[in-house]
Amino acid sequence: MFTNAPPIAEVVTEARQAFAVDAAMLAKLTDAAGDLAINLSVAALIFVATIFASKWASGAARRALSRVRGFRHDPTVLTFAVQVVRVVVIIIGMIAVLQRLGVQTTSIIAVLGAASLAVGLALQGTLSNVASGIMLLVLRPYRVGDVVDVGGMSGTVQRLDLFTTQLSNSNNHKIVIPNSKVLSD
Repeated sequence: MFTNAPPIAEVVTEARQAFAVDAAMLAKLTDAAGDLAINLSVAALIFVATIFASKWASGAARRALSRVRGFRHDPTVLTFAVQVVRVVVIIIGMIAVLQRLGVQTTSIIAVLGAASLAVGLALQGTLSNVASGIMLLVLRPYRVGDVVDVGGMSGTVQRLDLFTTQLSNSNNHKIVIPNSKVLSD
């Protein structure tokens, strides 16, 4: 009645082979899970170290720059420089975390470069004001409290930001002038 049935030895051999394949697959999955756990742990440690390093670097930058005479009395430039240092350290740390997790970071770096170029072109006027504001803060052609004449408008300098200079005229009107116009005039 069971003439086509395989002999018992063949069935046992096939079962052993299937079990061996399952055991090999289970061993590979276990190794992969262990590697993933190690990579996630190391990535988490890198992330925590990045946060601490960014706080330390921004504090060190604040201490170092507050010794410089040009930065000592101007909290705007000091805060801006400290934030730039913190963001740069965090970006470097995030790239290291992604690298540890197996992400190809060269393409991410290329995308960041292209995105910064696109943002730079889109914000050309604003970045011109920022560059002018930095030049005004570094060169110091005037200080808060000085009376200046810019583009036909004269007044007392009330505030100098990265983007604008605020004046107050004799009628106590607030005049806001973009820094690129101030620097060119």
